[in-house]
Amino acid sequence: MSRIEELADPYPEVFDELNRLLRVNVPQKRILAQLNPLLEEFGEPPLSKAGLSRYASKMEVVGKDMREIEALAEAWNDDYGDDKPRADPAVLASNILKTMAARWAIDQARGGVVDVEEMGAMALALRRIVASATTARELESRMKSAWKKKTDRAVKVARSAGMSSDTVAQLRAALAETE
Repeated sequence: MSRIEELADPYPEVFDELNRLLRVNVPQKRILAQLNPLLEEFGEPPLSKAGLSRYASKMEVVGKDMREIEALAEAWNDDYGDDKPRADPAVLASNILKTMAARWAIDQARGGVVDVEEMGAMALALRRIVASATTARELESRMKSAWKKKTDRAVKVARSAGMSSDTVAQLRAALAETE
């Protein structure tokens, strides 16, 4: 844990202000000029330029990761949100696991150590999830096709029974809503 992270417990207001200043891209020199006098009042040694730089770099990576996760969540919501007919949990789980695997691989590469056993387990899990997602998509496709055939048959029977075209259109719309 860095010295800056250690400030969070005894001086949460200083730590929160530091993070706020970093988020709004205040220059590090100004951050040091603003926070070091406050730390000195508390009897703490001032923050160093190098320590702040390391912490800022780390927080930049965390911020980048958060933005990527938010973009991914937004994309998933666009694809599988409440306004969509049916979210496919298998596809969603597959996308989540693929993202986790990519992030894990990046972390492994950064650390310079790749655990072959973990990599094999991740590959096996990915293979199983992808197979599950494929099966789920195929099943959903067959179900939609069968539902469309039944809807078409119901509309055909309704027409032959003498229902008006408006009523038939309402029936088709009602059946489409339940898909």
